[in-house]
Amino acid sequence: MKRFTNEQIYRANHVSIYELAKQLGYNPEKRGSNYHIKNHGGLYIDDAKNSFYCWAAERGGGPIQFLMFTENKSWLDSMKYLIGDGEMQQTQEASLKQHKPIEKKQVEFKLPDKASQYKRLFAYLIKTRGLDKDIVADLVYKKKIYESLPHHNIVFVGYDENGEARQAFQRGTVTGLSFKGVVPGSNMNYCFEMEGKGDSLTVYEAAIDAISHASIYKSLGMGWKKEHRIALGCLSDNALTGYLKRHPEIKNITFALDNDDEAKFSNGSPAPNWGQEAANKYAEKYAKLGYNTTIEKPLAKDWNEDLLNIRLVQQDLKNRHEEDRLQLMMGNNEELEAAL
Repeated sequence: MKRFTNEQIYRANHVSIYELAKQLGYNPEKRGSNYHIKNHGGLYIDDAKNSFYCWAAERGGGPIQFLMFTENKSWLDSMKYLIGDGEMQQTQEASLKQHKPIEKKQVEFKLPDKASQYKRLFAYLIKTRGLDKDIVADLVYKKKIYESLPHHNIVFVGYDENGEARQAFQRGTVTGLSFKGVVPGSNMNYCFEMEGKGDSLTVYEAAIDAISHASIYKSLGMGWKKEHRIALGCLSDNALTGYLKRHPEIKNITFALDNDDEAKFSNGSPAPNWGQEAANKYAEKYAKLGYNTTIEKPLAKDWNEDLLNIRLVQQDLKNRHEEDRLQLMMGNNEELEAAL
């Protein structure tokens, strides 16, 4: 005997995934015309279609599949959560909002206004994030990053082959307030780029990771300008595909994605290492396309955490050197006084 009727399955499939995600505590963030759920392998919700897709796992679907994927529920338990036990309505269904069809409107891409001075940009990127000041200055000069008005966010800009801005991502600079999001109307086939002169490309999730990795190279006395660097902005490889078409000289690709080894589902159970799963998937995919592929994994969660850890070690060594120098000076003074 069929446990659920077609009508009940229809109702379950029309529960709003966006509202469901909020109820489960995932806090979906607006990213362009979609919503992004952090730490779930590039998971995006298309509210207009009431669907989701995870780029790392290559899985998607409707509300039932969303529960099966994010909560590790069976199909049966997902149905129970959405509409009850199949025999009588429960209060759970009443608390879940039905999805209302949304007509997607084409949004014109427009960069946020620029601030006259970039004080917050330099303070946040250099002092808070530990990025190399020369690299930051170079990116400002090339108009790859700037400070916006009126909120003083940092804008990371992606250009097309004609030098026209086509995509941008914003990050807040206020301590304690985490703001980040794609500028509406962005074409996600483009991304933040640090063009090189060689045949090697390194791929990151975020722009700050790309700049952090370059800063690590520079702090260790290694050249950082030769290789190409791009930030996907998520775990989709659409921007990578476009970049490779525009740079046919590239033969080697390194995937330096996040190390999500401590990722967890909302119920506390261990989640896959989304960044490294995507790295392995793309390394295999692009190797089959004829590229030499490698994977470089950060020791911490991402390259900015690694950079900040290096900065702490460097500061500690500097402090110890200063202490040794002072002790040496004091010793020399004591010897001089004794001689007199």
